This record gives sequence, structure tokens and C-alpha cells, in this order.
Amino acid sequence: MHLAALFLLALASASASSVCDFGSFLFGLDTFVKVAGLPSGLNYTANGVNIQREVTDELQKAFLSGGAGKARERFFSVCSAKERMFQQMKPSNIRNCIDATTFLLHGLSASTAYTLKKFFERISYQCGPAFTTYMTNMEKFMFASTNLTASFKACSKAYLKGIQTTDETVYCKAMQDYSLCQANVFLTASNNVELAYSTCEATRIGEVVTLPLCSTSVYFCSVELIQQQN
Repeated sequence: MHLAALFLLALASASASSVCDFGSFLFGLDTFVKVAGLPSGLNYTANGVNIQREVTDELQKAFLSGGAGKARERFFSVCSAKERMFQQMKPSNIRNCIDATTFLLHGLSASTAYTLKKFFERISYQCGPAFTTYMTNMEKFMFASTNLTASFKACSKAYLKGIQTTDETVYCKAMQDYSLCQANVFLTASNNVELAYSTCEATRIGEVVTLPLCSTSVYFCSVELIQQQN
């Protein structure tokens, strides 16, 4: 775990957990899994189970078997599942239960806690402000996601190397470069700036969960920065 994540835990109090009905979250998560059509035999709060990977795998299966149309259906089902889950939970439970500190206090491993928090932060953006972008550009999005894995691995390798420091400026810049690197892969594959921007933001929004000091506007994605990469 990065030191910034430990800093987040040090600042966080147990007050959020005390006003979280964790049973509400677990019930909502079960609803999400069912509506999204994810594998039902997995415990999504168990160590080693990555909900983001499961969703990505389901989207890729849909794309490979039925093209962009089938992938759109799967993406729509995931977004519908998120809406159903959040409708079942009180706003206070959404805010206080879907929280890495709360997950840790309820016995989840650090890896699972941050994976879940990152996932719901990203999916809220992808199914919210970026929903139309993904639905409209599903063919290009899924083509790049499925076929350009080597490029994404290169982005990840540079990122992991860049955050091995306690220097906030250095690791925040590494996070920004990682988001822009992801965006550049999609821009090169699709020639669609809107899709590249949405990918950049989805990546950034997830990563600031473990790098909270990098959440300032200095590190936000922008079309100008994305175009400079290409």
C-alpha cells in the first residue's frame, strides 16, 4: 500500500463506520452482482476477488461473442445494477459504507477494500457523466481494451515505478502520466478525444482513492494535455 493511502487511513476516523449499516451495503452488493449478471459463485468482499476484473472480463466476453452491440447491453446492465444498488441504500450508507476505511474496519483486506472503493468511484463516473461517451464509442473502446493490452501494461509498468517514492510531487505526476498514458492508447486507437478524456478521468478518479493528496485540480485530465501526448 502506498504511503499516501496510509496517510488517508491515519486521517480517517471510525465515525463513518459507526453510521454505516454495513448489511445495507452487502445487500446492495448482492443486488449489483445479480442485476449486472456477474458470476454468482464468488465472494466479492473476499481477498483475491477483483470486481473490476470480473466486470471487464464480462464486457470482453460480450464483445468477442456479439460485437459492440452485445457489449453495450452488458455495459448498460452494469450501470443499471449500480443504480439499483444505490436506490436500495440510503444516501448516508452510500457515502459512509462505500469507503475504504469502513471496509477495513469490517474485516476486508486492504487490497479488497481499495479495489471496491476504486471500482464504485470509477463506475459512478462511467455510468454517469461519461455514459453517453462509452455507449456511443463502445466499438472503439472495446477494440482497444481487448487488443492493446501490451500498451496498457507499459502504462502500468511506468506508473508502478513512478509511485515508489514519498515525494508527493513525483508520485502525483506519475499518476497523472498514467492517466494520460491510458488516454493516449484510446486516442491512438479511436482518434476520439472524448473517449480518451473519459478514459483519463475514469483512471484518475480511481487512482486518487489510494493517492488522496493527488486529488487537486492540478492533476485533472484535460483535452489539451491529452492532445499533447499524441
